[in-house]
Amino acid sequence: MYDQGYLPDFTSGQFQPDQVLTRAELAALLDRAFSDKPTAQPPLNFSDVPDTYWAADAIDRAVATGFMSGYPDNTFAPDRSVPRYEVLVAIATGLKLSPSTTADATLQSFVDSGNMPAWSRSKVAATAEQGLIVNHPSRDQLRPNQAATRAEIVAFLHQALVSQGKLPPVNSEFAVPAL
Repeated sequence: MYDQGYLPDFTSGQFQPDQVLTRAELAALLDRAFSDKPTAQPPLNFSDVPDTYWAADAIDRAVATGFMSGYPDNTFAPDRSVPRYEVLVAIATGLKLSPSTTADATLQSFVDSGNMPAWSRSKVAATAEQGLIVNHPSRDQLRPNQAATRAEIVAFLHQALVSQGKLPPVNSEFAVPAL
């Protein structure tokens, strides 16, 4: 993914796979991975994202392309860690995925799927149906509320790019097959 330009240069020179990422960092990775996606709506002005914020442009594009949104109080919470289910919701929303079966039937494959908000279930199910979920160390544990690490987000993005024919697949025992 780095060689194809989907990942930035890291200032430390290290990937730091276990680093928990923020909503701003997710926006930056989404912007980089889907830079060719046309905007669907105008960017929003969030009260907690000044124009000088390091990820302001990436947040604007993540919102304008439909991957992310803010909160009803006109905030984005850029420095808040992002849970795994929100990463999957962002990918499903931006790629306009919708489940072909009921979310509950699809999510039965995961022993902990009941632990996510009801509003997120259909979008998470859509990513499962498309084979975009990678779960380590156990494929049947979604861990939806756990803060997402860089490695987890990049694995989800890799699967999304594979589904769009932009990257070749990588065989992994942790990739959940399309449901």
